[in-house]
Amino acid sequence: MPKSHRQRKNRDDTSRRTIAAELVRSDDDSTVTVSVSSEAPYEREEGVFEVLVHNSKSVDLSRIRKGHVLYNHDATKVVGRVLDVWLDEAKRKVYAKLRFGQTQLARETLQNIRDKILNGFSIGYAIRHYVREGARMLVDRWIISEISVTPTPADLAVGVGRSHTPNHHTARRQITMQTDQDSFKREAGLRKMAAIINQRGVSVSEHQIQDAIRNNLDDGAFLRRHLAEDPSQNFSDNGDVLDEMRRSTRQEFSLCRALSGALSREGVTGYEAEVMQEHCAKTGQRMAADSILIPFEALGQRSMLAGSYGAGGSTVATDMGALIPKLDPMPVVEQAGATLLRGLTAPTSLPRHTTAAIAEWVAEAQEVSKSTPGTDDVMLTPHGLACYSEVSRQLAITSSIDVEAFLRQELLRRLNLGIDKAALVGSGVSGTPKGLFSLAEAAINVVTFGGAPTWAKIVEFGGEVEDQDGANGRLSWITSAPVKAKWQATTKDSGSGMFLAEGDQANGSRIHVTSQLRGTDGEDRVLFGDFSQLVVSTFGALEVLVDQSSALHRRGLIGLTALVHADVAVRQGKAFARSSDKGNQ
Repeated sequence: MPKSHRQRKNRDDTSRRTIAAELVRSDDDSTVTVSVSSEAPYEREEGVFEVLVHNSKSVDLSRIRKGHVLYNHDATKVVGRVLDVWLDEAKRKVYAKLRFGQTQLARETLQNIRDKILNGFSIGYAIRHYVREGARMLVDRWIISEISVTPTPADLAVGVGRSHTPNHHTARRQITMQTDQDSFKREAGLRKMAAIINQRGVSVSEHQIQDAIRNNLDDGAFLRRHLAEDPSQNFSDNGDVLDEMRRSTRQEFSLCRALSGALSREGVTGYEAEVMQEHCAKTGQRMAADSILIPFEALGQRSMLAGSYGAGGSTVATDMGALIPKLDPMPVVEQAGATLLRGLTAPTSLPRHTTAAIAEWVAEAQEVSKSTPGTDDVMLTPHGLACYSEVSRQLAITSSIDVEAFLRQELLRRLNLGIDKAALVGSGVSGTPKGLFSLAEAAINVVTFGGAPTWAKIVEFGGEVEDQDGANGRLSWITSAPVKAKWQATTKDSGSGMFLAEGDQANGSRIHVTSQLRGTDGEDRVLFGDFSQLVVSTFGALEVLVDQSSALHRRGLIGLTALVHADVAVRQGKAFARSSDKGNQ
């Protein structure tokens, strides 16, 4: 492909781009460490995509080392200064350690960063030299001139947003940009696969890679084309080798590999050990002997929906009779829209607005009455939740994707069900969070059926929430299967032929069903509201304690105790209404 070079020196104009920053750590009360740039492509001209090359010869950090931190590129709004800045060539990112000042804007900005309300960091940079390669403009000499916190990253969907003045870019150009970025990702995937194939003794040339790019081959077809050409590789088309290679290139955390290492003399090694060490370094969480720490984001890469064939259920092997899962309740609060906060490292306070200031009409020269808005705090504190199970030693050290999926599913499902139940009916005592059915009646709207369910009572739930200004989000129902069945069989009136519940909805809102209310104070009762006002949080990482006691060892078993710290909290109880009695009388 022909290349054209253009030299740019002492450009007067400063380019900008915004990254959805990774908050690496918060060092003290006024200091944070964040990522501020990456190699993601950015559409610079019609069909031309700029890539900032991140290596020691390309990026100049001299000007920014003692620079200031601005708010939204406004030189009059200095919120901090740069303490240190460095390049991580392995991750292809620039990181910066920033100290924020004590002005009100600086303090608010820092707090919003820590609360992950603001996560956009924009850099201003000048281009010194670039190389054109087809549709790409590789900037191989550039200098960072400023760092700003910005509230409006423009393109979070691809990991990096762009901060620039809106101009004549059209929807068609945005689609072209996304398509070109997809081709860059496909090319990167093909080159990774080529490296793996070369390691297996099969030579893949640049011409063959370019041919695959032109023909839009995916990585699977690329692997099969080249491995099938070499009989010595004994390549079968059953997908096992393909899956193995994909996993090796994506570097996914394997619970089976971690367990196998924990059971061996060497301990956990490789990628799994790196993930655990990095987590401990970032959060300060300590890892006990005979335990494994698994960050939730590592498990989330391959999380599975139990019982869903299309979401992983089809990978369970048919010869594993002992692994047939039991029929379990489905966690429902997340489906209903609960707010999830993961990876907290300490008790967290959520400020809550309780009463509003008052606006009043005043005559000329009349003094305005003083009114102060009221606030309080909703606290999230770690509550321990643990589950214990026994699995065969042979199963735990197996590298099968089926076993990996089963173990992940089993651990996460037990813990998710425990958190889900606490969010609904947790008592708030003995280390248990307080759930929605345990809130005092003054803190939540209450509806009494007083007999068979009627359309008027269904409507009353929505009316109670709306009357408290709580119907601002997506509204949902949570109840039991018998209640839903009763509503589906009960007509609204004698003539319409319509029922209280039509399909999975009642009065326009989705009904979520769970058996977790069975045998509790919430059994066959009804809960309605805006579940985004329910906060579910987790602290640190999932810890798995491995028990190899002699009693288990003689039976070829190991004990696994999964421990997580979590909490649930209600931001605005009046955004919910619950029934005081059963909804299927």
